[in-house]
Amino acid sequence: MTEKWEGTDNGWRDFKDMPNDLHVLFLEGYCQVPWMQNSYQKYKSFDGNNRFVQLHSFRVWCTDPSYLDHEDIPPDAFGVKRGQQEIESGKYHAIVVLDYSNPEIREQFEKDFGRLLQAFAAAGGVVAFPSSEGLIVSTLAKLFDVEWKLASYYRTTWGPCLSVNERNINYSFGNGNYARRITKEYSAKGVTMKSVPYHERCFGLTDTSKTQSPVPFRSGKDISAKQEDEKYEAVVAMHDYGEGVIAYFGDVNAEDHTIELVAAFVESRSPRLPIDCFSELDQSVFTAISRLKEEGNAFFKEGMIDEALLSYKLALEKFGHKIGTHGPQRECHIALWSNLTLMYMKKEDFHQAESSALKALELEWDHSICSYNLAKARLNISRTTRGGDLVRLHEARRNLISAERGNATRKLLCSITDEIERLEKKKRGRFGAGIAAGFATAMSGKSTTRQTS
Repeated sequence: MTEKWEGTDNGWRDFKDMPNDLHVLFLEGYCQVPWMQNSYQKYKSFDGNNRFVQLHSFRVWCTDPSYLDHEDIPPDAFGVKRGQQEIESGKYHAIVVLDYSNPEIREQFEKDFGRLLQAFAAAGGVVAFPSSEGLIVSTLAKLFDVEWKLASYYRTTWGPCLSVNERNINYSFGNGNYARRITKEYSAKGVTMKSVPYHERCFGLTDTSKTQSPVPFRSGKDISAKQEDEKYEAVVAMHDYGEGVIAYFGDVNAEDHTIELVAAFVESRSPRLPIDCFSELDQSVFTAISRLKEEGNAFFKEGMIDEALLSYKLALEKFGHKIGTHGPQRECHIALWSNLTLMYMKKEDFHQAESSALKALELEWDHSICSYNLAKARLNISRTTRGGDLVRLHEARRNLISAERGNATRKLLCSITDEIERLEKKKRGRFGAGIAAGFATAMSGKSTTRQTS
């Protein structure tokens, strides 16, 4: 096995090697029954917040949209082509193929995404397969050369395979949020894998495992196993592929502990930078983009804001669905969104400025100029909104954390804070006036009642 960790001897990852801002793509729809995506999107973690919000997840439903009903949480986009474009964009550190479980469309899935997922993982990306059906192991063997074989199906208590794979488990699950709360025994109904090499066993049977079932004759059967056993069964297994890694999570009910494990795996193993193996622009295209950017800069220096705006927009359009490779191409992409934000600020189109700044911050979360302009745009939006916008103002104050320190930032922070205090005071005043009015009405009603009686 290739040694991938560069942290301490027990497998903890160096903080400097961790991604600053994580982006995860969900591919959905290759399932037998569309329900698992709802469990992942609704799940609240230990802090009460949605577990995947902080991972900047983007969901693409790749099969027939009519398969969903009104109770299903709508995805962000539809279609195989959109899913392929998202992988090729260069935005993502990790991909979660959610409940790939329909054997009837296995060949279609392999055709649609096999090559892309292989290349993504080989380049250093993370691919997770939470599934309610173990038959997908044939796809994992075909695409990623795993040795695993389908084993059994039951509910029991699973535990981490620390005696044979502690260092790899620490590295693959121990660097995410709440990692220490989830690297422990838990109960779930799962489809297991056998023939899993020691260094790929993550969670599986324990030396006290027994079947669990509401049906008496199916419960209590001794299925305990030592982690060193050759016929050991794992419910969570991982496999290094190229510079990256894949993992299988065999929980058929998408229970809370498994959702936490998937999130921890993505957080722990994701590369520091998004995977850009597909996102390189042709040199002639990038040359044209650079010329348009310089043209826009020249217009801006002459005070021709509308012309500069048009040049920057044309340059951004040439990127298409890709954001360029790390280095000059991606730096140019970020600069164009930053310049576009500035143009909209000059035109006092603060909603468009907000949108453009957010686009830049998706690519570089701590971009100081865009963080400052985003906060300023949000302050102005609040000022021009009837009754103000406290939500935007609080977000604006958080945006300034990444802004460059200086007098301008301090002055803007004071303005935002003053506006928040003004709106909150006004809100308290309305609330107090409402209570007083209600009390006066109530007293008036009582007085009238006494007079009429």
